[in-house]
Amino acid sequence: MDRGPDTIKLYNLLQKLEIQAPGQVHCLLGNHEIMNLAEDYRYVTKEDIATYGGNANRTKEWSHTGQLGKWLRSKSLVHQSGDYLFVHAG
Repeated sequence: MDRGPDTIKLYNLLQKLEIQAPGQVHCLLGNHEIMNLAEDYRYVTKEDIATYGGNANRTKEWSHTGQLGKWLRSKSLVHQSGDYLFVHAG
């Protein structure tokens, strides 16, 4: 995410997978999502910004009123499945 022209496509794919496999796909917030939701764009490339049609459109889409912003704000930092705990890590 944030590194090129496919960010929108990747988030759209994740949203579709959640719908197609309910209860089987659990999207979690990672550092890039948290940074973007907090309007910290230091890792966002010019190519990524261009796919949204510019900074203003990108900021609006990631806001609490934007489709992507609303969806991401519904996600967790962790997910537990049985004895396993899933988190974003690098």
